[in-house]
Amino acid sequence: MREKPLSRIGDELARLRDDVMPERPAPPAGFGIDEALVSRFADGELSGQPEADLAGQVARVLPCHWSQSNAYASLMTQVMDPDGEPRKAVGLARATAAWLREVAPRAGELDHRCADLGEVVERSEKDIEEAAAEL
Repeated sequence: MREKPLSRIGDELARLRDDVMPERPAPPAGFGIDEALVSRFADGELSGQPEADLAGQVARVLPCHWSQSNAYASLMTQVMDPDGEPRKAVGLARATAAWLREVAPRAGELDHRCADLGEVVERSEKDIEEAAAEL
């Protein structure tokens, strides 16, 4: 049986893609967002250490959110705007900023490009508080 032209073209395009675009490496261990925590956060059932854990996860994923899958985008949307309740998002933003404030000094020691992370977090915390005051 003869191979159909569209099938051949598709196979050739797939081969070319694989030659040009190597597979994405797997994310490092601990990188990601726990769906159960996001669900509990969106339901208003998250506080204390679990909320701090979610804040740390968001802080690690947020800088490269544009390159993540749609699944991550969906989770981030639930975290950033859970059911249109901005106060929950402000609480998580505060927790995320607190987590970043804790790691900022060490990040600057490990990579000089992160030396001003503390200042960025400080400005972000001010922005968060200004936004919270407007709610």
